[in-house]
Amino acid sequence: MKSFKQYTTEKKSWPSSYEKNPVLMKLVKKHDDPLKFILAVVSAMSAGKLKLPIIGAASTREIAALWNNHKNKKISPALVENFMLEEME
Repeated sequence: MKSFKQYTTEKKSWPSSYEKNPVLMKLVKKHDDPLKFILAVVSAMSAGKLKLPIIGAASTREIAALWNNHKNKKISPALVENFMLEEME
């Protein structure tokens, strides 16, 4: 399994379909706060508005890497790790 640092330093470490997904890209553009972005993605998925693989460790890192590629304010590895630990509980 790749570490968060590997996801953020590699070019395109997310599925190409993510950038073609209008709902996901709208959320990237809409939000300036990374935590609110991740929560909005989870909410949109729960509401059936966003069709992505179930949020888990790998997909959370992919979404964070997508955000980091498009935004100046970066999602820190600690935030992703904390978010993933809460999912496991």
